[in-house]
Amino acid sequence: MTNRWLNEIVVAIWASASFYIIHFAGAEGAAPLIFPLLAGAITLVLLTYKKPVIATVSPLVSLGAFLLNLSILASYLFNAHRYDWVFIAGNILSSLLLFFSLYLITMRIDLDFRKTLVLTSIFVNLLLPIILVTAPVTWGRVDPPENPNYVGMMALVAFIGALSARSIVWAATLSALPLYSMVVLESRDSLLAAGIALMFAVVSWTWRHRSKEFSTYCLLAFFGGMALCAVMTLTGFDVLNPIGKIFDGLFMLDDKYRGLATGGSGRDDLWAAAISLWEAEPVFGVGFKGHTLLMPDQMPAHNAYLGMLADMGVAGLASYLLMMSEAISFVFKPIRRLLEYPLSATIIVTYIVYGSFEVRAFSFGNTYSVLFLLVVFNCSKRRLA
Repeated sequence: MTNRWLNEIVVAIWASASFYIIHFAGAEGAAPLIFPLLAGAITLVLLTYKKPVIATVSPLVSLGAFLLNLSILASYLFNAHRYDWVFIAGNILSSLLLFFSLYLITMRIDLDFRKTLVLTSIFVNLLLPIILVTAPVTWGRVDPPENPNYVGMMALVAFIGALSARSIVWAATLSALPLYSMVVLESRDSLLAAGIALMFAVVSWTWRHRSKEFSTYCLLAFFGGMALCAVMTLTGFDVLNPIGKIFDGLFMLDDKYRGLATGGSGRDDLWAAAISLWEAEPVFGVGFKGHTLLMPDQMPAHNAYLGMLADMGVAGLASYLLMMSEAISFVFKPIRRLLEYPLSATIIVTYIVYGSFEVRAFSFGNTYSVLFLLVVFNCSKRRLA
């Protein structure tokens, strides 16, 4: 069993190691993140030594990855006065190590992505209790040093991994703690993405178990539920009001500090600031991972794509979109693939949604980004005869 799971264990440890490093090294300790990238690349070289090439990567994805790394380099060359060479060299080397590992996995390993996600969920679940117990509570929100939204993102990764388990019992067991974590961390972006992931899982499970009898039961349950709601409404019980209160409690849409009236906790102001940074350096940006230093109160843009635009300009964002274009096409064209490949669809869609509100969705140093890039490369894989 160990041999059959070896590839998945190695990749899951490689992908989730950053979570442990950030927790034990400190939220600001980004430098040690290069060590799992380096160790992962070396381990994958040993693991794939003398193994045949079983697939190639699409030229379109390879071109996007090449141009993305070129954009990172260019963003530093045009802004060398802003950063020290250790920062520049560390980020460039980290990017090259990550993409080198992605190519090794895609071209030489027949990776079971479902097993990898389940193992990643287990690794994240092992650390979540420690964080939740030791973290202080601020204004009713668990506030760990790693940042609540970052831990919420890792809980989302664990939740998606839990839904990958074939057993409903295992899926429920592995998803309980991540779901609880997202609620107490008040990570609304993670909860939104988790809702999308759950919807995909339910639709996929229903599709796999479809039959005439099952369809009949679903219809009976649907119309029975509608009838029950109608009866409860006629008797004076407001069905929608409790649901609305739960929804508002989770997402705090009317909260005076973090609701919609505040621009999503000031996100609209940060987005405007990120756009202003990009307008000042439209082609190559202000330097990869550097926009935070120039933002108000040194806050991130809270949008992966605006953050990338500010960091690397049009060149970087266009390269990134080129690299991920085949993944989106693979999942949604035809739409039936969404049902046949639910894990790929879940990672891609939730990652795009999450990136709309959090800058961490695009990074070489977090598990979510690594898993997303694995899907991007896997969707572009061309198997050799």
